[in-house]
Parts: sequence; C-alpha cells; structure tokens
Amino acid sequence: MPGELLGPGQIYNSNQYTAAALLRALGCEVVTTGIVADTLEATCEALERGAGAADLVLATGGVSVGEEDHVKPAVERLGSLDLWKIAIRPGKPLAFGRIGDTPFIGMPGNPVSLFVTFVLFARPFILGMQGRKDVAPLSSRRSPTSTGRSPTSGASSCAPAWCRGRTAAFACRPTRAGRPAC
Repeated sequence: MPGELLGPGQIYNSNQYTAAALLRALGCEVVTTGIVADTLEATCEALERGAGAADLVLATGGVSVGEEDHVKPAVERLGSLDLWKIAIRPGKPLAFGRIGDTPFIGMPGNPVSLFVTFVLFARPFILGMQGRKDVAPLSSRRSPTSTGRSPTSGASSCAPAWCRGRTAAFACRPTRAGRPAC
C-alpha cells in the first residue's frame, strides 16, 4: 500500500484508488474487498462476497495467464466467463462474465491497461446498467488550429501502480435512479 516500504519486485497499489475514483465519477457506491491473496480459494471467496453484496463485480489484476492469476478459473467455477482477452494494447487481458446472476468485469492489473479498458468497456456497461442511453466512450478532439497538428481523439492517461500478483475486487451497485452504487 502507498506509504509502506516496497520489497524487491513490488510497486505501490494505486489501481484500487484509480478504479474507485472512476466508479465514483459515475455515481457508484464502491464496496471494496481489498487486496485478495494469491490463491484460487481466496479469489473465489472475494468474488462471491462481492457478487452477494452488489449489482456488478469489477476486479483488477489476476485476469491474465500467470501462475498466480486465479480470476479466470474462479469466475468459471462460480458462474460463467463469456469473454476473455481482447485484441487491444494496452488491455488484452479483459474478462466479462457472471458470478451467479451478478455481472463481472475483470480488468488488467497494469495501471494504464486498467484505465483504457475501464473507459472503453466498463464505463459504457455501467452507464447501460444505470439506464443511460449515451454510453459510448468519451473522446476529445483538438482543433488543428489550436495545436498545429491534425485532430486526434484520445483519453487522459494515468499511471498508477499495482501490486504484482495481487487482485483487487470491487463490488458495484449501479442503480437506475441515477444514483448508482458500486
């Protein structure tokens, strides 16, 4: 966690704060399970707990194919995995499925990948759960005259850190009344 001394090969866990801020910006109430131990059992317990407490479970990290990436088998055990891996970089290890009847979005642990996949996939999904019709990802355009360059679309970049080999899970309750709870 930020403020603690880092061990060899560690970086600070800021994905928890980034994901929570992105969810709150959509009006969600965030319930976090915190960092989950690198075991299939602990991952299953955290995901099941989140699914029981919320309308959406969003996890960061643990979605890829590493030895300690337990999210994919946990979701398959608890429900169904309908999508795993997409052809973009950053952001390839994205997962979507259900834990019981609760939708699940598994996002990469890389901080930039988390941000990109949230903006492109999680945000529109959550807005749709809220009953919104304007769910397309946001973009910005620069005027060619203001920069001297051709127009570009893009999103803000963010570079928080994450704890290697750890999964953070978030449970979300996006309500249709405009005050979602995540």
